[in-house]
Formats: sequence, structure tokens, C-alpha cells
Amino acid sequence: MSGRVFLKVRIKPWSVPIIKYLQCNCLLFVVVQLCNRLASGRIPFLSKTHAMKKFVLLSLLLTFFSASAENKYSYLWGIQFPALITPDTPCCFDYDGDGVNDDGLGAALALMSELNENNYQQIADRILLDNEVVKAFHWHGLNLAQDNNNFTFQITDATINNPEVGFIQRYYGYADLTIDTALTHNLFSGELMNRKVTATAPMLTNFLRMEGPFGDDALTLYDVKFEADLVEDEGLCQGVCTEQELKDQTVVGSGKLGGVLPASEVFSAMNEQYRFCACAGVNPTQDLLTWEANDFAGSLIASCQQDVEASSCSQADYCSTLTHVCGYAPVLGLALDLDTDQDGINDAFSVGLRLGISGIDELNLLDLIFEDSFE
Repeated sequence: MSGRVFLKVRIKPWSVPIIKYLQCNCLLFVVVQLCNRLASGRIPFLSKTHAMKKFVLLSLLLTFFSASAENKYSYLWGIQFPALITPDTPCCFDYDGDGVNDDGLGAALALMSELNENNYQQIADRILLDNEVVKAFHWHGLNLAQDNNNFTFQITDATINNPEVGFIQRYYGYADLTIDTALTHNLFSGELMNRKVTATAPMLTNFLRMEGPFGDDALTLYDVKFEADLVEDEGLCQGVCTEQELKDQTVVGSGKLGGVLPASEVFSAMNEQYRFCACAGVNPTQDLLTWEANDFAGSLIASCQQDVEASSCSQADYCSTLTHVCGYAPVLGLALDLDTDQDGINDAFSVGLRLGISGIDELNLLDLIFEDSFE
């Protein structure tokens, strides 16, 4: 008989000390019992493999309980575009080395908001509240009282178990999550100094969604940088949280995340979003949006290659905005601010985001702990 064994652990913050106590005592008991059986010869040679399978399984169980107790988790309640909230405070990292924080994407979204009257911050808020993006932070061995030069954490996909909770409840740490280790996660490495985490990752997937002209799929960020001051069980913070700020009557997370967003990803997403708009006369067998280097502008410039007329499209259909999209597509290229291949043509957006992170009220962990044949 063969099978896969999953372990589901439900953790409340107050249960961590109890888990640690039980883990230590259970491990001591197993070691003592195993030594006694070996000494008395009660584990025959022929059954050694079977006995070791049981021991390995039990060890993995104990290890998982231990890891669940030692590691800590948080919930991402906010992804915010500073350029749309506080344009006078550029955020968050310097990607071109000129000593000024870069946020080309924020500049592009601010321009698009004026042209098509979309509020991209409201779209980002709705995506989180509608649970279209649910992210958790898995802090590895976090101890805010000790500095750590080799600190790591993961940003991982999660499932919210109480999807009806509103913004305020999530902000105060009342989200219940299930995390499956098989889901997408991205590993960050860096340091923890004076309760501040500074870390990087080569890429961040399934994170940034803006919808509208950019389609429904998440865009991938590269050369990702992260910084956050963390607090734990202080004030209204339950668990591990970022400190928050109030800007223009908006609660803003103090976590900072930067990245590089290739123009090709953005333009490709726009092309796929609109190339099937038959109501606007688009031929789906051909690309609608193409882009090329423009030496005069010093950037990649995108433009629509088909004549479109969206007046026949339903106002409830995203295709109804296609005429506007073709109108401002070339302007997007002017917001590109990074030349990643040093050829004199800007080909990517810098990205600066503020993140709000709260504790988790109840956490379910799913992990594949053993896969083998049992006899």
C-alpha cells in the first residue's frame, strides 16, 4: 500500500510555548524508548527498515511541530502605490544609482489615472479584499531581540478561511489563513538588525496585479528589495506586524518593496488583454500592441497596430476602453526609467510599493511530511 501523508496543524499565537514544551518532552521520550529497545534487542534486524521508517516519520512529525513553533507568520493586508497616495514622497529604492528613489510604475499609473479616470489604488485594495491575492510572510526563526546577519523569510501564497472579514479586521490581525507548502513562494535573504529586516530576492511572482488594461494575471518583479521595521505583540499588534503610518488620512504600511518590471511584461499583458476584443474590430490572429526602441525618446514605445472602434462594446466590458488604451499606450513608454541592458534605451519600470503586514489570528499549516510505501 502506498500513499502520501499530509499534516495539518492549527496554530494560535498563545499555543506556541505549549508546542515547544510538548515537542521537547516528546523528543526526549522517543529517544529514551528507542535506546531501551536497541539495548534489549527488541528491534530485530529483519524489521529494522520498517522500524526506521516509523522513526523517520515520527521525527518528521516532531520536526514539523518544532518548525511551526519556531517560525512565525504574518498576513499582507495592504499593497499601496505611494505615487497615488503621497506623490511628494518618492518610494522606495534607488535602482539607477542617482541617489534618488525610483518609481517609474507609480508615475505611469498616476498619468493613466488622469487619462482614463481609473483609481489604481482602489483596484489594488479591492483585489486584496476580494481575496484574489492572498499572501503570507513566513519568518524563519524570527527573534526580534536578536540581530541576525543571515535572516531569511518567504512570501507565500495562502488561502483565507474567513473571507468576509473587512479591512479593519485584517489590519488588526483577525485574518485566518491556511498555508500549503506546495503553493508558490519566493525566498528572501538578508539581515535583521535592530528589528529592521533588509532583504533581497531575485524575483517575486504572483504578487503584483493591477487589472484594467494590464489584464488579470499577476506580473513578475525582478531584482526585488525589501525593508521593514517589525514589531511583535505590541499595542494593537497581534503577532508580527509592520508599524503603520497615517498619510493624507490613509493608513499606510511601513514595509517597503521595490523591483524591476520589464516593459515587455507590461506590454505583453496589455496585448493579451485586448487582442480578443472582437466588438472593437480587433483581429485576434494578429498582435494588437507592439513595441520597439525609439532612439529619440530613449525608450521602448508601444503602439496599436490595428484600427479599433470600441463604441459598439458594452460599457461594462473592458473592451470599451480600448480606444483610450491605444491613445495613451505610446505615453507609457515615456515613463520607463530603467535601462537594464545598458544599450541607451529604457526598457523597464522601477517599482516602489508600501506594504502593510499584520499578525494572523488563526493559522492552518498543510505540509507533505511523508511519501513512501507502507506494508
